[in-house]
Order: sequence, then structure tokens, then C-alpha cells
Amino acid sequence: LFALEYASVDAATRIWTDGGGSAQGWGFFSKLQKRPGDAMFTFGAVLRCLASRHPDWAAGELGVGASAIRAVQVLDPAAARLRKALGSVDPSLELSVLGTTTGLTALLAIEKLLPPRPEGPGVVYVSAAAGGVGLLA
Repeated sequence: LFALEYASVDAATRIWTDGGGSAQGWGFFSKLQKRPGDAMFTFGAVLRCLASRHPDWAAGELGVGASAIRAVQVLDPAAARLRKALGSVDPSLELSVLGTTTGLTALLAIEKLLPPRPEGPGVVYVSAAAGGVGLLA
């Protein structure tokens, strides 16, 4: 049983609410479109374990992962891809440069789109530099 402490508002939130992904050729997002009354979803949530029978989670521990945006919910830590919070920083920072949304997206973009080169790093132009992900990349 987990309580939501922080939730990121992902860029995809707009697409989930208005179906805008289809207009951009992203048909995949139509399956995720929310309807009135549906719980919104986030890829970045800080959750506090309230009670657990899971061997890796104890009451009071903080986790970071994906979840519905609900005050309290039953979660399978593996399905939610929960990991233990860092513990050495304010929990809200888990959703920023250190976290599963902005920081991880920037890291994966650079790692996946720019494989290591024998001649060393090069110059990269990031056109989305005004946003959080582009700024970090």
C-alpha cells in the first residue's frame, strides 16, 4: 500500500487528455487516452510505503516509479518499476534532474542517439534546449 507524495506532470499528459498524439501520427497514444473519471498516470512518482507484504519494501520507505495519480493505492513494486529513493536528497528532486523523468530522458537520449565514437565526444546541437530535457542533454 503506497501513498503518493509527489507526481511529475509529464509532457505526455496533454496527449493523454486530448488525444493529440493521433494528430501527430503517434497512434500508439490513442490507447492511453484518458476519459472523464479516469485516474491520470505519471512516469515519475514519489511514493511512501504505508504497509507491505513484499520482502523488499517496509512501511515508511520511499520509492520512485510509475503510477496512477491517486492519494493511496495498492501497487506491485515490480510492475510500477519502483526503486528505492536516493534518501540523500529531498524527495521532490527525484523527479527533476536526478529523477526518472527529465534527467533519465536526457541521459537516455544522449546515450541512445550518440553512441561512443573512437575519436571522442563531438558537438551536439539540441533543438529542445529551452525545455528541461534539452537543457540537461
